[in-house]
Order: sequence, then structure tokens, then C-alpha cells
Amino acid sequence: MRPNGYLERDCLKLPKSLETLGQADFSETLLDELHQQSSDLPLQDFLAEGGWPDEDSLKLSIESIEHRGRLTVVTVRCEFDECMQTGCADVHRSESAFGTFDVTLDPDNEQAYIVSDSN
Repeated sequence: MRPNGYLERDCLKLPKSLETLGQADFSETLLDELHQQSSDLPLQDFLAEGGWPDEDSLKLSIESIEHRGRLTVVTVRCEFDECMQTGCADVHRSESAFGTFDVTLDPDNEQAYIVSDSN
């Protein structure tokens, strides 16, 4: 068990984003790679009804890009449908879910990750 407040890095494979960092096509490249790895994004953090994220409805956009020394921190907004079961096995209902998370790119170490709180 990890101590309270422990921050965990969830690594992502974003080689094209790291290559295009600082270039005109960086934002589009990053969003494309994040969509390809949607199952690795912290979508469960934004579920309010105990359901699961519908990755087919996922929309991502960039809210901000901040340079912190050699690191680049990108705040990404996500919107998707949260699917929930009903009393019928083949019928589901959905609610809108949304939130933001930060993706940190570290070109010196060729890494990209999402930092999340273990609590």
C-alpha cells in the first residue's frame, strides 16, 4: 500500500508528440496520440455515477501549454459519455462526463506521463 499523498506517474507512449514539441503541428499530434491511447487516460477519475467511459464518444482538446524549465505541461480537457447499466441487461443509459488532466512531456528523458494522486 502506498502512503497517502503519494504521486504516481502513469507513463504514456507519445513518441511523435515528443518529436514535434515546439512545432506548429504539436497540438494536433498530441491529441491524435492521446486518442490512440484513450484506455490509458485517467477517464475513470471523472465518472460520477459508477459507470464506465464510452471511449467512442471521447473528445479531447488542449486548454493550456505551460513550459516549466525543460518540461512541458499540457492541460487536456476531456468530454465523453459515462455509460451505466439499467435493470435490463441489454439497455444502458449514459450521462455526460468531463474533466481535465495534465500530460507532462520530458524531452530530455524521452518520457511523457500523467501524474495522479494515489488517494
